[in-house]
Parts: sequence; structure tokens; C-alpha cells
Amino acid sequence: MASYGQPNNIINRKAAADYSASTNLYLCMKPSSDTEVTKGGAGDLCVGFLNNLPESGQVAEINGLGGSSLAKAGGSVSVGNLVMCDANGAVVVATSGNFTVGIALQDAVSGDLFEVMPMMMQLN
Repeated sequence: MASYGQPNNIINRKAAADYSASTNLYLCMKPSSDTEVTKGGAGDLCVGFLNNLPESGQVAEINGLGGSSLAKAGGSVSVGNLVMCDANGAVVVATSGNFTVGIALQDAVSGDLFEVMPMMMQLN
């Protein structure tokens, strides 16, 4: 299996909630304070994708910019699509006025884990 991301791309912050369930792996994460992260919502500016399963207050490892990361698809995505966070923290095709979380490097359908190059910007 391919390796996603590099060790120097990992951002460590405390988890603001319990993310120990396996369904949280590779969801979009955003800052909730200067020391904590929480699951992103629809169109939120996120800092990367959750790489571990921390309980509340434990260290959340976030794969940030640089390299690539796995992400969980919340709908159909095609290679080259700009993608954003949906209301559940999964990744969908980005729409105008929202922040992107990356560029899809693989095709995916809802529930798939797929490769994304993290990239944050706001679409006009």
C-alpha cells in the first residue's frame, strides 16, 4: 500500500471531542482554539485530515499541507476535483463560496477512502 503524507506534515493538537470511533479516521479537522481541533463542518476552513483515533483531550494527529493524505468521501468525487468538507466531516466536490481542503488524486464514491493533496483556499 502507498504511504500518505510525511512525518513533518503532522499537526498535533488536543481533540476537542471523542474521535475514538473508526468512522472518524480521515475526516476533515479544524481548529477550535489555539490548542484544540474539532471535526469540520460544511465548507469550513480545515487544517487537514485526522490520522489517529483520539479520545477527548488526547493528541489528535492531523495530516496537514504537503504530500498527500487519505480522506473519506461524502459523495462522488473525480480526479482533479477541488474538494471541501461536508456537514459530517467527509469530503465532497467544492462549491462556490466555501473553503477547499484539497484536490482529489483519485476517483471515489461515498464512503470510500481516497487520496487527496491538501490545499486550503476559498472559492469565489
